[in-house]
Amino acid sequence: MAENEALLRRIGAALREGDPVEVLARQLPATDLASLLLHVFAARAEDLTPRKLLERFEALRAVQPNPNDPRVLDAICAEARTSSARASAREPGRPLRTRSDPGVTLRDLSQRAQPIS
Repeated sequence: MAENEALLRRIGAALREGDPVEVLARQLPATDLASLLLHVFAARAEDLTPRKLLERFEALRAVQPNPNDPRVLDAICAEARTSSARASAREPGRPLRTRSDPGVTLRDLSQRAQPIS
């Protein structure tokens, strides 16, 4: 714990010497910045109750469950890998897609996805 105290004092001194944003963004060594952030996160977590955590989860859009079916994304990735393999095996100068071969659409991929059971 004494090592952590010394680190925090050193960072505090650096912040008092100049513009705090500039010190954090450009002057503070990356290891010291990481240690400071871990200390801040730990201090904030001490005050976090399960109720507050649930309220924060419900309020933040960024942490809401994804409404999209992950199997559609898997199908898109599989098609991209297949297309990539075909593209690397094609004749030089030949276009990847033509009007007669438009490729696979998102509708095709979503119809291939299996329903969630």
